[in-house]
Amino acid sequence: MQKMACHQSNPIANRTCTSRHIMVSMVRLDDIVDALDFQSDEQSAYLDRETGEVCVISRDVLRTAGAGGSPDQLPEWQKPEFEWAKLVAETGRMIRLPSQFDINEGEIVAEFARSFPDARVRDELSDALHAKGAFSRFKRAVHQLGIQDGWYKHREDALREVAREWCEENSISYEDK
Repeated sequence: MQKMACHQSNPIANRTCTSRHIMVSMVRLDDIVDALDFQSDEQSAYLDRETGEVCVISRDVLRTAGAGGSPDQLPEWQKPEFEWAKLVAETGRMIRLPSQFDINEGEIVAEFARSFPDARVRDELSDALHAKGAFSRFKRAVHQLGIQDGWYKHREDALREVAREWCEENSISYEDK
């Protein structure tokens, strides 16, 4: 069994990515939700169909691997990530998770704002969403109103639903807590 460390800035980096030559019967939905939350413009998340491991890979490393580059060009901490990027570039084993652009964050935010029975809270959040710099104003309003725990739970639940739907669309069995 060959072991490779996940990307060091990955929130699940303390675990080890294990490469086995068997098909996965179950994927942990929590791993997918963490990866969906962690993605950015510069990083994409993938599921290894054989191991069930979810890894986040930077666009630069993906480009290097896709162009036939060498891991020698990378800092030591990115070399394990390069192995995952090679699997993306050279095999059909890795499947990309929904990107941040596939996730309608604006709708998640608007849904949260509409969910409050208290009209004052709804109005404050709605006002924040209709001004310039909407997302930063929304986050500031959430903290000023002391409802950040509710926001984080709502967002995690929404990402969990995205993860469930993605697994079902891709015929991937998952374990949900």
